[in-house]
Amino acid sequence: MPSYPSYEQDADSRVSWVENITTERASNGAFRGRILAQDKAEFEVVHCLNLAEANALLQWFGTYRGQEVDFVWSEDGQTYTVVCLQRPTVDRAGPGLRVVTVQLKET
Repeated sequence: MPSYPSYEQDADSRVSWVENITTERASNGAFRGRILAQDKAEFEVVHCLNLAEANALLQWFGTYRGQEVDFVWSEDGQTYTVVCLQRPTVDRAGPGLRVVTVQLKET
């Protein structure tokens, strides 16, 4: 399986967890919750890159968009299987520098 590029992850990167739980209340008032699937991570990965690296990351996205890739989250060192569906955002951080933000969803 292809891997996500190993650029340094900025401190502004973050993870949120999507819970797959459904809840309901019975006609007698009893409350019940069911776990439908394991929680899944959604990552917002921020990189500060030079122009060449930013362009390479955008080319990587064009190649692997919608495909499963291995991603190592720097906070816990674990590898997650993720997909990248939306184009990364690129902001100018200075001469020759770009802040690239990538949205990844665990499969």
